[in-house]
Amino acid sequence: MNHGPLGTVAPNLAGPKYRVLGQIGQGQFGQVFCGIHRTTGQIVALKQLDSRQLSTPRFLHELNLLASLQHPNIVAFHTLEYSESGRYLSMAYCAGGTLRQLINPPGQLTLKQALQLVIDVLRGLIHAHQHGIVHCDLKPENVLLTLTKTGWRAHLSDFGVARWLAETDTETRRGDTGSPAYMAPERFYSHFSPASDLYAAGILLYELVVGHRPFTGTPGDLMTAHLNHSLEFPETIPTVVSNIIEQATQKLPQKRFDSAQTMLQAIHRAAKVEDRPKVIAPKIQPSSLDQAALASPVLTLATQADRLYCGLPSQVLCRSLKPLGLGDPVPYPMTQGQVMQIWDRPQGLFVRTQQAQTHTLSYLPPDPEDRTSQNLSAHVLGSWQSTSLQMDIAPNGRWVGVATSGNPSQDQCQILRLPTLKPLRAITGAATNLLTLDNHHGLMVIPLAQGVCLRFLNRRGNTLDYCQLPLQPRQIIQGQGNPYQILAVAAEASFWVTLNPLLIKRITLPIAPTMGIATPWGYLLANQTGGIALIHASGKFWKHLTLPLGNQERVSAIASYQSRLIVATWSGQQGTLYSFDLGPFIHQ
Repeated sequence: MNHGPLGTVAPNLAGPKYRVLGQIGQGQFGQVFCGIHRTTGQIVALKQLDSRQLSTPRFLHELNLLASLQHPNIVAFHTLEYSESGRYLSMAYCAGGTLRQLINPPGQLTLKQALQLVIDVLRGLIHAHQHGIVHCDLKPENVLLTLTKTGWRAHLSDFGVARWLAETDTETRRGDTGSPAYMAPERFYSHFSPASDLYAAGILLYELVVGHRPFTGTPGDLMTAHLNHSLEFPETIPTVVSNIIEQATQKLPQKRFDSAQTMLQAIHRAAKVEDRPKVIAPKIQPSSLDQAALASPVLTLATQADRLYCGLPSQVLCRSLKPLGLGDPVPYPMTQGQVMQIWDRPQGLFVRTQQAQTHTLSYLPPDPEDRTSQNLSAHVLGSWQSTSLQMDIAPNGRWVGVATSGNPSQDQCQILRLPTLKPLRAITGAATNLLTLDNHHGLMVIPLAQGVCLRFLNRRGNTLDYCQLPLQPRQIIQGQGNPYQILAVAAEASFWVTLNPLLIKRITLPIAPTMGIATPWGYLLANQTGGIALIHASGKFWKHLTLPLGNQERVSAIASYQSRLIVATWSGQQGTLYSFDLGPFIHQ
């Protein structure tokens, strides 16, 4: 059973060195797992080799190939390991998943992004061909991705059916093994050369820019198509790109590009053409169910059961959420400044307020049966002096993580018991975001020279630097369906991260979000002018909405309740609390 973000699914698979986090793939000759080295904390890919499918000569053949290839666009081989369950390869981990995952569903890439990915693939092929190796199974499933500040970087993987150019008819020859959808005509007759890889690269490029493969059907249908049929191109594909694909996929090897280097040069020239405009989902306006006037700006919103909590200067307003509207407000006074965060926990409400550089944590007991009572007073638990403070409370309300920063003497994270604030542990270091994942674990975002590091922590103060993101997120949002899935929202892009096993997706959005929340069906991001992006729980961009707001209205806070979106706006002198119906969009 998985009891934490690093829970194991197969503890004995990789022996004592590694902890297995989950299966990430299935190759022709074995399964692939995400693992973490128990001593160093390094994330690796563990490729378990099935001895029934992969004979010793074939195994030694692939091992020899991998050991001879060291290139930024080829997945790096680390070591060969043995365990009670068999032998396996330890390799570099690519947290971006496979190219297949990126392009399914299609339409995720611009033309220049597609060309850049094929440029990476060709760079890897150039290195392999220079070392006398033909990949023989190039396809999206065998192209792995890592994230950069500007996009993705592609890496060739799975050399299980690769061939040495000097190879003769020995037991390492494997007939016409490969993937028929991407195989060059000669590969169906057990012939191969570097030109065979270029043909597959041409089919791959076609799929990336068109949105589907040129040929489909049974293996027999695919063989007939590759041998006899020409490729057809939509009019939207630039001629310079279609010419490259046509030359790469010539039926005769000698008519294709004479090398991967030559094809790479042609794609570099094509990449200079003007990019096609990105297809943006049309803006849709949700209908308003109810609205209420606000006399003060709302800085945060929170919902629990059928209640809405509005954080204002010097008070928390509680409203009941009616089936179609908003109930009357009940104020709870807060004398310590502006309400910045609200947590609903089993013990009651926890509220963080801020006045200048003083941050205060207070506690409100559960609501009495008579919710019109205004005698409910807040109990101050403690305060901190800091130019910047991040805080989050465990789901069980028994401990709080507080990260302070602003100067070296303040840079630390404290783990404190609630409600006494008794110190459990202090962790040195600056954190720009802090999140409690469950009752025992948390996540710190540590700034680096390039991007950030996601660092695990637990109540005992133990830490583990887990992975990196190429951009600084302004907000980290924990998923509702899976506590170990998060959405990191940055100004330039957002990243959907599954922590176990590690998988990172970069999400291109039609808006630059300034705030976001998790919902039962995914995530909702918003900007101040009312632009809304819905993100599916699987990390895919879903819908683009625009709220029907006035020209001067600016969104200050958002929350969700069932299929409704609650929005607080402010226009300088007055504000409005809206309830919008998202049902027609999330139930489609």
